[in-house]
Amino acid sequence: MAQPAAPAVQWAQPTVRQPERAVLLAAARRRDGRLLVAGERGLILWSDDAGHSWRQAQTPTTVSLTALACQGEQRAWATGHGGTVLRSDEGGQRWQVRLNGVQAAALAAQEAQTQPDLRARAEQLVADGADKPLLAVSAEAGGPVIAAGAYGLLVASSDDGQRWQSWMGRLPNPDGLHLYAVVRRGAMVYLAGEQGAFWRSTDGGQRFERLPTPYRGTYFGLHVTEDGRLLLHGLRGHAFVSSDRGDTWRPVQTQVGASLVAALDGPQGQLWLASQAGHLLRSDDGGQRFHRLPVPAVGPVAGAVLIDPETLLLVGLRGVSRVRLQASSAPVAVQS
Repeated sequence: MAQPAAPAVQWAQPTVRQPERAVLLAAARRRDGRLLVAGERGLILWSDDAGHSWRQAQTPTTVSLTALACQGEQRAWATGHGGTVLRSDEGGQRWQVRLNGVQAAALAAQEAQTQPDLRARAEQLVADGADKPLLAVSAEAGGPVIAAGAYGLLVASSDDGQRWQSWMGRLPNPDGLHLYAVVRRGAMVYLAGEQGAFWRSTDGGQRFERLPTPYRGTYFGLHVTEDGRLLLHGLRGHAFVSSDRGDTWRPVQTQVGASLVAALDGPQGQLWLASQAGHLLRSDDGGQRFHRLPVPAVGPVAGAVLIDPETLLLVGLRGVSRVRLQASSAPVAVQS
């Protein structure tokens, strides 16, 4: 089945006044230190001075963008509403559409020809058109780009976004649960989503199995630490750590009741969590226990990235906030 033509290109606003104060939903950092953030109305910004100033990228869409991933020296990926996948080969300064929701639905319909259990869901995707958001993207070097989203939408490309495949039929997800996180590390691919759902592939995404987790609520994020541990986090401050690739889990004490939306590695083996309510949590013991840091009011948070060992970047409803971590006996976070 040939992919349908892409819809007419809509360019984001040429200039946005104070774009760093716009609603932003995702953040990423390239190897060279460049920061990328993305959000509503197709807005993507980049900074080469640790987030002190921002420039608006050229993007061919006006849909909300929900996730970012950097790949190699210059390439970056963004996903968002309408089944949108964007790629940049210019360090995030200019972007191209590589997939849209109509094409993603057609790929699911093509896969359903040999996967009868997928047929009803694929037909619904085609009937609904390009309205399903992609909520997560993984683009590690040496393997496929994988994008996941609402109603179990799952697509992958092994040739830099030239051609795509639907992976929905590879995932035991008969109820079409929303997928909020995807991570690949070598041959391991992990997915997490609503109703406590967690899937694992040990062969690069050829086959997935669903594994039990201790929580039945939604997971909004899945982080793989530098030493290979998994950290699942989601609704109402729930988080769990696994040291055996998801076979078993132990609960993490977070001491907050807000949804946890971002996790990242800090210096010297630290782990960080950020909540939707603007809480900032740090663990110094491998994720066994997190303690909350005093943070200025940054508003609702959607994502976070480490700028350097002493500075975090938070993004959310109030745009970007740089949070500097002061070394002291009682660590204090201050906005700059």
